[in-house]
Amino acid sequence: MVYAGPMSRIVRSAFKYADRIANVSASASATKRARSRALVIWTLLAVPLGVSLMLVTQWDDLLSPVPVTVLVGLIGLAISILHLRLTQRLSDASLIFVMSVLVGLGVAAWFLDVPDLLPLIFLAITPVYYGLMVSWKNCLTYTLGLSVFFIALSAWTYFFKGSPVEIAVDIIACALAAFGGGICTTAYSYVTDRATKKLRHQNDEIGRLAYRDAMTGISNRRAFNERVNGASDAKQVQILAAIDLNNFKAINDRFGHEVGDEVLCELTRRLERAVSQGATVYRVGGDEFAVIAEANGLNLASFARDLCATSEQRYSTSAGDLPVKISVGLSSLRDVPTDLKVLYREADIVLFEAKKAATNDWCPYS
Repeated sequence: MVYAGPMSRIVRSAFKYADRIANVSASASATKRARSRALVIWTLLAVPLGVSLMLVTQWDDLLSPVPVTVLVGLIGLAISILHLRLTQRLSDASLIFVMSVLVGLGVAAWFLDVPDLLPLIFLAITPVYYGLMVSWKNCLTYTLGLSVFFIALSAWTYFFKGSPVEIAVDIIACALAAFGGGICTTAYSYVTDRATKKLRHQNDEIGRLAYRDAMTGISNRRAFNERVNGASDAKQVQILAAIDLNNFKAINDRFGHEVGDEVLCELTRRLERAVSQGATVYRVGGDEFAVIAEANGLNLASFARDLCATSEQRYSTSAGDLPVKISVGLSSLRDVPTDLKVLYREADIVLFEAKKAATNDWCPYS
């Protein structure tokens, strides 16, 4: 736990540095950003490591074919990052990365008189590419299968084919390279996948909460406004109802806002049970609700009576059973195409007329 803070800062700094190198746009998806980081980090690790190994092993003859081809491969890695930076095409940059490693190691193996290792070297680096572009589960399966293949091939060449032990050791080295690179890429891809799913879930939850009323759990005014403003006409809507509680302020003043909240939640449940399957209940204000019904063949009077019937029974609250009455204003579909905003304005107008009765009453727009 002591090193959690510094290590976290180091990782964040490395990711920020990788983002600047790759020039990933702020609008890029979390998956693309993470895989771009992986490509940059692999390159930043491979280039100095390759140069160091080349200087240590071939320092006496840096112009021989082996260090030259390794250098060409390292330059290719840098080109893959440059390609990603300029084009933002991650798949192409990843392919250039893999081909560069193949050139740097494979051609060097050719000059070392071990051309049989060329396809094995190529296979050894494929988990990196595979993990960057495919899911971590497939990458792990591929890595384990490839490692088993290398081990079996090494045993076959040594025990059955009678090849020198050096060949078997070289194949085992390929197995270790494939396993190490594949496991590292799998781990990174796994962390990326988990982070992406968590971020997507959080975004979905934020989006859901933005359109849900926190107390009642039904659609809120934002959802209602988008529904009303987003539709050009009301062809699908049969009835739009505006609902208001009568004397709700008196309940809050006498019994407190907690009891008032209980009344609102109970009214929400009753309204959802009362409306048909094709209707949606919205809370558009403190004690104001709206219902948009799309089902065909609805009878206006029957629909209104069903809504008013929700308050015929007393409301059970922590302050006892309370009589609560509602008023309903309704506007219905007519032959002339009508905007949803017009329907709501009409329903709101007649709601005022219905409230004059101060009892369970409804008023249609005419």
